[in-house]
This record gives sequence, C-alpha cells and structure tokens, in this order.
Amino acid sequence: MSNLKRILVMLLLSEVLAEQIVHYQLIFLNKLIQRIEGEQPIEILVILQHHQDSKCKLDDWNSGIPTLRMNESTKIVVRENFNRFALALVCMGNVFKVDLLLNTLAAAYDNMRYSRIILWTQEKLTKEFLDNVAKQASEHKFVELLLLEMGDEPSGPISAHRLKPFPYSHFQKIEEVLSLQEKIFYNKINFHGLTATVKTSKNSLHVGVNKPNKVVIPPVENMEISEFARRTNLSLKYLYGNHPDTENFDIELTMRFISINNSVAHLGFVNPLSSSSLILIVPCAQEMSLTEIFQQLDVKTWLLYIFYLYSTLVLVETFIQVVICRIREQPHGLTRLDPFVNLRAFRALLGMSFPISRRASLSLRQLFVAMSIFGMVFSSFFSCKLSALLTKHPYKGQVTNLEELRDSGLTVIMDPRVRSFIESEVDADFFQRVIPLSKSVEDMERLRMILSLNNSYAYIIFQENVQYLKFPQFAMTFCTSKELGIINNLPRVYYLQKDSVFRWPLSQFVVWMQEAGITEKWKEITFKKAWQVFKLPRSEDAEQKVRPLSYEHLKWLGYLLILGYGAATFVFIVEVFLGRNRATYRGRVIEV
Repeated sequence: MSNLKRILVMLLLSEVLAEQIVHYQLIFLNKLIQRIEGEQPIEILVILQHHQDSKCKLDDWNSGIPTLRMNESTKIVVRENFNRFALALVCMGNVFKVDLLLNTLAAAYDNMRYSRIILWTQEKLTKEFLDNVAKQASEHKFVELLLLEMGDEPSGPISAHRLKPFPYSHFQKIEEVLSLQEKIFYNKINFHGLTATVKTSKNSLHVGVNKPNKVVIPPVENMEISEFARRTNLSLKYLYGNHPDTENFDIELTMRFISINNSVAHLGFVNPLSSSSLILIVPCAQEMSLTEIFQQLDVKTWLLYIFYLYSTLVLVETFIQVVICRIREQPHGLTRLDPFVNLRAFRALLGMSFPISRRASLSLRQLFVAMSIFGMVFSSFFSCKLSALLTKHPYKGQVTNLEELRDSGLTVIMDPRVRSFIESEVDADFFQRVIPLSKSVEDMERLRMILSLNNSYAYIIFQENVQYLKFPQFAMTFCTSKELGIINNLPRVYYLQKDSVFRWPLSQFVVWMQEAGITEKWKEITFKKAWQVFKLPRSEDAEQKVRPLSYEHLKWLGYLLILGYGAATFVFIVEVFLGRNRATYRGRVIEV
C-alpha cells in the first residue's frame, strides 16, 4: 500500500513539474512574441506542428494575435490570404520530422522568404541537427530564422541560435535572447560577398559611339543594381544575351510590368513610384512646303475652272461679234488663232483693265463689264488665299488617336519586351487590329532614332521618360495626346527567380532610391550623356528652320516665265507658217 502511495505522489509531482516547465516556457514565449512584435508588427501568427506530436503544448496557448494553426498535411499559401507581416512558430517535438515540417512551411511561405520563423524544440541540439536545419533553410531560401532549445527544467536556460544565411547558411548562438540590444530579426542585409548572376544583353549594359572615341553610358537599371550590390556587399556576375546559360540567373537587368499571373507574387514588392504608363509619341504637325501648299490649293482644279471660264468668255464674245457683223453685213475679221490668244479674256481673269473699242456694241460692253467684275473678284480671292498661305505656312494634320495612327500609315517602333507583354497581357490581336504597322527595335537603336529626331516613325515609350526629353528640338518634332495612351499606371519591378533571397532587399532599396530622387537624377544624367553621344543639333539650328520668304521660294515663277516664252515662240512660228501659206494661196488666186 505504501508503494502505491509513493507511485501516486511521484506521478503528481511529475505532472506538477511538467506543468511548471510548460508554464515557464509559455511565459518566455509570450515575452519573446511581444519583443518581436515591438520590433515589427505581427498581423498573423502561423503555428505549425506535427499531428502526432505530443510534446508540443501549444494547443491551448493564446498569444492574443490572430492565429493560423497547421500540421504537416495542411496546404495553404499565407500570402494569398494575409499580408507579409507574419510570424511562423514551428513546434518540433521530434527532431526527425523537421524536414517534413520545413517543407510544409516552405509551401505556406510562398513569396514570403523574408518573413520571420521561430523553430521551437525540446530536444537536445546537436551539430548534426543544426547543420541539417541550416541545409534545409538554404534549400528553401529562409532568411529570418530563430531556433530555440527549451530545457526540461523549470527556470532552466533557454538556448537560442540565429540563422546567418550569407554567404552560406549557418547558426550563431545567442546568449539571453530577450536581453539583446539589437533586433532579434534585423533587416540590415550583408551578403558577405555572395555572388548573384545578372542577366543582361551587351547592348543594354554599355552604350557608345564608334571606336576609338567610345563613350560608355550605363543604363539606370545597371546603376541601381550596382549601387545595391555595393551597399549590401554583393558580387555581380553578368550573363549576356548570347550566353548559353541565360535562364539560370538571379536578377534580370530590366524592369518588367507585373503580369496578371504573377500579381500575387509581387504584391508586397511594388513601389507606387515604379508605376509606368505606355504612350505613343508621333511626329508633330509640320509646316507645309510650297509644293504641298500648291497641292492644297488644288491648282489643277483652278486651272480647269480657268480653262472653262476662258473658253466660255471667248465663245460668247466671238458669237456676239459674228452675229453683229452679219447683221451689219460686214466682215468679222476673225482668224483661227484669235480664240486661242484672247488678251481681253486673259486680262479679265487676272483682274486687269483692258481697252474697249468705241465701235463695240452695247452687248459687248455689257459682256466686258461682267468679265471685269468676275475677274476682280476671282483674282482678289485667289491672291488673298495665296498670300496668306505663303506668309504663314499651314501645318499638316497631327495624329491624335489610335484610329488616325492606323490610317496614317506610320510605322510604330517599340521595345520587344513591351510588345510581348501587350500581346500576352493586354490583347493578343492588339497590333493586328490597332497598330498593323509595327517594328521591334532594341533599346539603344530605338534611343538613337528618338534622339536623332527621326520623325519618320511613331514610338512607344514610357510616359515618365518624356520629362527628360524636354529640349526644344524634341518638343518641335514629337507630340502626344491623351488618346494615344496604351497602358496606364501599371507597376514595374525587377524580375527575379521565384522566392529569391534578393527580392525583398532589392525592392526596399529601389523604393528608397526613388523616394530620395536619386533614380530620377540618374535618368536625367543618362539622357544628357545620350544627347552628347548622338550629337543632336543645337537649338539655334532648329530656330534657323523658320525662314521668311526669299527668292528661292519664287523659282516656280522662272519656270512659268520660261513656259510662257516657249509658248509665245511656238505661237510665233505657227503664225509665220500660216502667213506663208496664206500668201502662197493669195498668189495663186491672183494668177488665176
């Protein structure tokens, strides 16, 4: 009987001791959670434990934070339901099941590799166990991880190890984790010389003119990545476009639009200042040349009207003269060439005065009055319109919307990546329906065409880049309008591999650079260097394009004078020939 009592007492004491241990551990855990939440908010607490784990006493524990409880068979992606301010608490009663639990956590922490993780175990930590956890953390790309070893004695020491992920994953022991002067999960990143592969093309990395006077112009993306690497002690290895292994990279040296399929993956890494809009710039309305002005006047139609009017006036005058001469029984004295060269009709059409014979009949005088009035109105109207056009040249119509662009026949130049994004995310048939004439051109060739003011094409560019092109020549050459927008305010981010350890620090660095205005300043410097490389014309050269009328603009009058002399010479020869024939005919009549 006494032995039975001893056994019951020992069981009660062991239960009390176990409860004291659990109570002490939970008090420590509460303090730790409060300390971590004070450093950075915790919006969701994820508790993960094996369903057969009996040593983990967290079933009834409540931290006061919204909690998501999971086991090794739970399939959920935390990022799709909650924000990135999460803390995972993984309770490992059995160290042999750590691989299974970390695999489950990696699936739940998709696109959240910089979120905080606490591993809690009551087993004795060994070097093999620490190496195994460090290996798993490296494979799953966990960065912020804290490993806690809970003792089996009340008020006993609690061992803490913090993961040092770079340049390789290993643990560093921490004494008195609650008394740390620094943050438990600190965000200051030091890659310790870790090498990151950067995918780029040779043209996008360095830009210059022909050798030997080559000027290097690094793009802004390259400057941002290089500065990020310098500040975080990161080594860069560039893979050019012709490299056989360009798909295995860490960072792509180009900012991409966020696609619909990857919107969740990039949701926490977007900066509003990185939002971009795609617009079309088209050639501005240009002054018409003299040739185009005369084409606008439709000289052919005017000449046809003049011919009809001249013919009508000549026929009416000839008819009146013939009728009057017949009535008076007098010879009319008209020749075959008189209708072709009627100076009175020419003078009337030109608004000039012309002599009238005293013996002209009343009907002819009335006709001459009508001819004079018509000639005055016609010549005044034509001269006013011509002088206005020659004094201030009109402008060609400018493209203001996508329909006019399609009908204009302009070829649109664009970035190949932009074309691929529009076809995959906006509309697969966009270019066939809206912009049938399009051409993909690489970055530097496209920049050269724009800065050399090649207005034979339209261009798709980022709207924020227009502010760096506000020099007089560009403003006079390229224009845009609200109806020429394609994409509005869509975020752009650097493209990295899935769950990359560089994504969070790089996104934070880019946010800081843009908020500080450094990126904007770099873009301004880059465009200024590009102007120098491509040797743009100075503003004075552009102003000299506007010139007043000169003798060069009146060359067509010389051609008209030559044409008139030629016609007069031809008529003179015809008259001489007809005069000889007439004299010969009269001589034969006299002989007869």
